Amino acid sequence: MAHSSQEIADRSKVIADRSGRVAFIDWFKAVGMLLIVFGHLDGDLTNTLTLPVRLKQLGVVFFIFVMGWQLAREKRPLRIVLFNRLFKIYFWGLFFALTLSVLHGVFTGNLCESNYLPFFFGINVLLDYFPSNPTTWYIGTYIHVLIIWAVCMRTVRVSFKLLIVSIVLEIAIRGFLMGFDQYRAYMLVFNWQTVFLVGMFFGQRDQVFLADTKKRLPALFGYMGFVLAWLFIVKFIHVDRRFPFDLFLGQDSQGLVYLTSMCISLVYIGHALCFFPVARQLPNNRIIEFFANNTLVIFILHMPVWYLISPYMKELFPWHPFRIVMDLAILYIGIGGLSYVLEKNVPWRKCKLMIQQRWIENGAM
Repeated sequence: MAHSSQEIADRSKVIADRSGRVAFIDWFKAVGMLLIVFGHLDGDLTNTLTLPVRLKQLGVVFFIFVMGWQLAREKRPLRIVLFNRLFKIYFWGLFFALTLSVLHGVFTGNLCESNYLPFFFGINVLLDYFPSNPTTWYIGTYIHVLIIWAVCMRTVRVSFKLLIVSIVLEIAIRGFLMGFDQYRAYMLVFNWQTVFLVGMFFGQRDQVFLADTKKRLPALFGYMGFVLAWLFIVKFIHVDRRFPFDLFLGQDSQGLVYLTSMCISLVYIGHALCFFPVARQLPNNRIIEFFANNTLVIFILHMPVWYLISPYMKELFPWHPFRIVMDLAILYIGIGGLSYVLEKNVPWRKCKLMIQQRWIENGAM
């Protein structure tokens, strides 16, 4: 079906429209990415704070929460939302998957084929291992969350009853899956569904909050209180150190698996709910905005780069705390800068607009 030039222009304008920046989203993304990178670098030091999960998992929680909040407020046509969200992650994900295949192929003979699995509708989450670039498992889960929202949740009003049903199902399904293998229990949507719905819950009700210094300190102290209380509680619990979840130990092993699953949900939801009132009181910040804009490339590249530099960093910086600082400078700040350069020089936006324009002309949008 052909469209007039005016119709094409009107639809292009709809596609390009963006809501104003919301500061708390930038804070969630920037802090979430920092937790993921730092958790990979020094998890042994910080994982006790978040038992039975790893610190880096809270970074994923923050991204899932924000995703729910944003999708709950979407007013654009469904095809435009899906295209905009998937194009960038597919473009950069495949760009770096191909880059790693070439580099590994030349130097090691390994093409790292598993890095492509997330792009086949997230089939990787059904397997009992991470891809060669381990953090890219999230791409598959992201695709599944987006599909479920598009098919089932787009018109649903999230209520307290739905949240209660969700958390009960989440605990039960995760606990059941943990009896088989932890990787699937971790990567499948069921592990993240309630955090996503909590994000939707606030997105459907929340307004843009202006910074109020009187509210910042109580929110921050409340969050710190939650962290300290949880740290005190888990001191008295024996755990079996596993990955990606620790398991509580005791005589009733099957029952403790479900107790562990319940605590996982409490940690996920608790941190999201406690950080939310803190983040929404924080002002816009250019540095935070910079890292929020560049989280995708940091997320994809930080593990391959860390694998490359880790042996040399141990030799150059034997003092562990200083090595962590230097690692963060490279993996968080350095890759963030690289992402900025790539965003400016790789014409991915032009490719996106060309495809959009072609689809509009053909009546697909």
